[in-house]
Amino acid sequence: MDKLKLKKSKKRLVKMKLDSVQWEKVEKIFAPDKERILKSLARDKESYPYTQDVLKLLAAGAIITLSFAVPTFPMVIAPFVVGYKEYQRYRLNQTIGRLKKKKLIDMVEKDGYTIVKINKNGIIRALSYKLEDIKIDKPKRWDRKWRIVIFDIPEKSRNMRDNLRARLKLMGFYNLQESVWVHPYPCFDQVEFLRQIYHVDINVRYIIADQIEDADDLVSHFHLVK
Repeated sequence: MDKLKLKKSKKRLVKMKLDSVQWEKVEKIFAPDKERILKSLARDKESYPYTQDVLKLLAAGAIITLSFAVPTFPMVIAPFVVGYKEYQRYRLNQTIGRLKKKKLIDMVEKDGYTIVKINKNGIIRALSYKLEDIKIDKPKRWDRKWRIVIFDIPEKSRNMRDNLRARLKLMGFYNLQESVWVHPYPCFDQVEFLRQIYHVDINVRYIIADQIEDADDLVSHFHLVK
């Protein structure tokens, strides 16, 4: 039901005002992507970052400097791909070229290097990508605290409220009451991201609690060890 609701609202999600998101409040959400992508590249020496990966790396603050000549694109390489083979460089060139053509990145000259930087359009695209794959990581050990999200979103913003509800459920939150959702693992950055994306910053609260009365159902639901 929730997945269906999100699919039906896909067009509405695309039209959201992502350009008004406070970037400094959500950029940390891309840190896990940066770590995952860089580990993958280091592990597989034959791989290269795809378009979405490059955009997420840039959104997470990674710097791509251009430092070798290619016929169709001026001097392209990134610190994490030193030693790339010719076909890998070519693929990376293509990826950066596509991003530039779509006006999602800018090329900046600095100290004799050409640096690839994400721009406002790129940030908006990265936010839309992240919304589709946002998740909460499970730590090795539960710290015995509960993360509670409560909200009071007015009826005039019902679409945003419904999408937020569906997204929380997809992320694994337990619906304790109508507008009260619970999760056992740290997720402030994820909640802050959703607050910004859905423009409900002042209507949503994030609480960390040491205990919840009659929490046996929660412990069972999340398969926790007390």
